[in-house]
Amino acid sequence: MSGAAPRRARLLRLRIIEHRLAAVRLATADSAHTAIVMVADRVARLRGGIVLNAGASCGCDLQSQSELSDRLDGARAGLERSLVQARDVREARHADRIVAHVAEHRTASVHAEALRRESTERDLRAAAARPPRLRKPGLGR
Repeated sequence: MSGAAPRRARLLRLRIIEHRLAAVRLATADSAHTAIVMVADRVARLRGGIVLNAGASCGCDLQSQSELSDRLDGARAGLERSLVQARDVREARHADRIVAHVAEHRTASVHAEALRRESTERDLRAAAARPPRLRKPGLGR
């Protein structure tokens, strides 16, 4: 193996690690996005569950329900911003993973082609270094 082959092998291992790291980062971003979506759904269900009772109600009950509704609306607005940010991060991580995958694939193909070329050259050198075959007397010329 020449000096270039170990360098190519190290570079290929590095590209594989980069791709795996990008995949882990994408999975982390996906789980963060999913968690925010679940929290937003829970807040929406809580907000939808607040119903004003028909008939006579105490003013403090109405005020409490109104305050809770306002807080849940504020939380939902904050979650919308977080959801947009999480979606953007997830898309960026997905793009990073694709770039890492392409780099890994390109490096692997270059490495495989170089190994094939080195093997062919090694075979040609070995064939060129063989001594000529001696002819046996009486078998022709």
